[in-house]
Amino acid sequence: RDYAHAHIEPMPAVLYNPRPSNSQQKVTMANKKKTLAQQADKYAMYLESVQDPGHEVDFLDKAFKQAYGRRAEVLREDFCGTYAVCCEWVKSKKRHHAIGVDIDPEPLAWGKRNNESALKQTQVKRLTLLQDDVRNVAGPKADVIAAQNFSFWFFKTYVFSRCARELERSGGARHGHDGRASDL
Repeated sequence: RDYAHAHIEPMPAVLYNPRPSNSQQKVTMANKKKTLAQQADKYAMYLESVQDPGHEVDFLDKAFKQAYGRRAEVLREDFCGTYAVCCEWVKSKKRHHAIGVDIDPEPLAWGKRNNESALKQTQVKRLTLLQDDVRNVAGPKADVIAAQNFSFWFFKTYVFSRCARELERSGGARHGHDGRASDL
């Protein structure tokens, strides 16, 4: 056949639309089943795959004792997210108090439902949460400031300036990534 002279009618826009409108996309997505990844609880998955609050608390407690000859009592967890480490800190010893700081209300709300709800009332009383940018927080005083699981490029700016000044004011410990005390 000779197709050179064939006349092809364009498809109507209703039938062919390479870029569906938002309403068409919503209908299509609503009709599809959610994938396993879409159904997963990202905070629960993070806790299971990345964090080990018990290990982190043990490390912070032992490193502080080794460096300063006394036990830390107050932990401030910056970028605390679901504040699992804070909750583990107050569970580990009756004298432990924890301060969690995070700017994002979503993981804080998850932490309240899933981590804080597992604490005894006496433990909850020793837990303080601040929804704020960690750079704006100037107290309460803490023996240890833990800043874990965030972008490394921010580490130098955050730790070597703001965090170091806070610890100097409170007389707390400053540790490098290797756990040894440092003289920033």
